[in-house]
Amino acid sequence: MKTDRPLLTPYSLRGRLLLGLVPALVTIAAIGFAGAHIVATRTTDAAFDHGTATDVVTLAAQVEVDANGVLTLDLPAPAEEILRTDPLDEEFFSVRGPNGELLGGDADLRAEDVPPGPPLVTAEDFRGRPVHKASYRLATAAGPVMLAFAETTVKRRQAHSDFLLASILPNLSVLLVTIFAVFISVGRGLGPLDRLGAMIRGRRVDDFSALDAETVPLEARPLVEAMNRLLVGLTAASTAQRAFLADAAHQMRTPLTALSTQMELLIDGLPPSERGRAENLQSSLKRLIHLVRQLLALARSAADANVDRPAEPVDLASVAEDAASEWYDRAEAKAVEIVFDLEPGPILGRRWLLRELIANLFDNALRHAPTGGHVGVSVRTDGDRVRLEVSDDGPGVPEGEREAIFRRFYRGPGARDEGTGLGLAIVAEIARLHEATIEVGHAEGAVFRVFFPVHRP
Repeated sequence: MKTDRPLLTPYSLRGRLLLGLVPALVTIAAIGFAGAHIVATRTTDAAFDHGTATDVVTLAAQVEVDANGVLTLDLPAPAEEILRTDPLDEEFFSVRGPNGELLGGDADLRAEDVPPGPPLVTAEDFRGRPVHKASYRLATAAGPVMLAFAETTVKRRQAHSDFLLASILPNLSVLLVTIFAVFISVGRGLGPLDRLGAMIRGRRVDDFSALDAETVPLEARPLVEAMNRLLVGLTAASTAQRAFLADAAHQMRTPLTALSTQMELLIDGLPPSERGRAENLQSSLKRLIHLVRQLLALARSAADANVDRPAEPVDLASVAEDAASEWYDRAEAKAVEIVFDLEPGPILGRRWLLRELIANLFDNALRHAPTGGHVGVSVRTDGDRVRLEVSDDGPGVPEGEREAIFRRFYRGPGARDEGTGLGLAIVAEIARLHEATIEVGHAEGAVFRVFFPVHRP
């Protein structure tokens, strides 16, 4: 069963690398944070538990046995107030005799039944609040005394938070810096691919030259080499196609021209009443000859067809004047006046191609200029550009068609039968070969401006 789904879902290589690295870094950081929490808890508990144990031992020192063996807690009210006073926590204590009788403190606080030895500190709830309680067995002549000292956990939690924050902030800073460094490193690592993409996007559509594999990382070279093999194949196919087109057009032009000459002789020998069909055939033959000529010009204007023909200094004004001479008869037959405004226009180019460009602009202008109209040709140097301008006083080019008219075989809605749809495509091809730009405007009719880089020896 066929499916329209692609074999591979598009994804970002940068995103995949980051998704692979960042979770690992976050996991390491989480483990570090958990370790910091454990260390902070143990450290603060050990410190505060030691203080609580010291307090219960200090309290035990206040237990006395008189001569009659009676146990008492020698803890005056001021001393008890000092013992219980703390700016943040509440403190509780209880002292019980051998029979569990309360000698002093809080009756609802009971000590754990611990063996003789150091105090035992435990965590529990007292009066609905978490406390840490130290239980201690004091041996006396009157019997064992059980003591308990408890303290709420406000200072303990605060110290734990401060300790944890002091541990986490450096780790968090390291994590953020590492993630940022990874992001920058991934971006730099993919930079050659971005530059390769920009270089390919900046190429002309007919530029099949090999990509430089030395400027990309080793991992990307197989891709570049595969693309170069593809470009070699495209170059061969394009060259073969253009060669076939040029050869076919060249081979067809001579017999078609001879056939046209024979048709003219035939028409001259026919009586006027029988010339209609022959003249229609001659008109179609001329259009075919023009199409063949345009195809040949298009093949010759390609960049790869001119590799062995270097550009040379050319005066664009002289080329324009020379190209216009071919169109005087046609302009005169249509009563169209050709108006020149020429200044020296030094550029680098191939004269025969520039002549073809101007000839096609002339042809286009004469086709659309009305009978008795005007065609203007001007060449001017504007700063670092030489401007060629060909204008007519015809209907002009609608704004929505000003890009489409340069496509091959494009014919607008109002196109006349004698056009081939190749003339302006040839103009665009030759302009691109000379690094020139084209603008289409409107004055009294269509205005075509071609801007060439100026050549200053």
